[in-house]
Amino acid sequence: MEGEEYSEDEDLVLFAKWSDVPAYSITYDWNDADLGSAPTSQLKYQDESVQIADNTGQLGKYDFTFAGWNTAADGSGTDYAPGVSYSGNADLTLFARWAPSIITDVIASGDYSLILKNDGSVWLLGNNYFTSTVGAVTVSWTPLKILYSKGAAITTGGGSSFVFRPDGTVWAGGRNSYGQLGSGLDGTLP
Repeated sequence: MEGEEYSEDEDLVLFAKWSDVPAYSITYDWNDADLGSAPTSQLKYQDESVQIADNTGQLGKYDFTFAGWNTAADGSGTDYAPGVSYSGNADLTLFARWAPSIITDVIASGDYSLILKNDGSVWLLGNNYFTSTVGAVTVSWTPLKILYSKGAAITTGGGSSFVFRPDGTVWAGGRNSYGQLGSGLDGTLP
């Protein structure tokens, strides 16, 4: 019994006493995104902390840039940046926060254009025949997002497109009639 004294001369049997540890969920809402999916919900236990998820589902919203998470759909709540620790002992719903996207560069090449936005996304507008990076679409009158990872600079020429990435790599696609893509192959490449 609780509070009783124990003598070393007596046998003693102890039993574990288990209790449930409260758990809380962190739920992510895509908040009117045009593409992608919200991260999977996370489970957080009492007095432990978890890291807030990044934009793992490649959420995107036309003319906007993903800018983190907020506790209110209209952005008037508390902001949470991806990767920060959350240690609150309560359920939490986080909405994708959207900031207006800014076009930082436009390159026109004959019958198509490439657009680079401040979030590093690259968009295509016009004839897609020689850039063939978005599948079966051959002409688009509205911009199509063709690169979801970060681009640092873009250029085009002779039906070929090039994206210079922050890590120093160059991604190329399009016409390759004279080996201008550096792939060692002949013909149009995605």
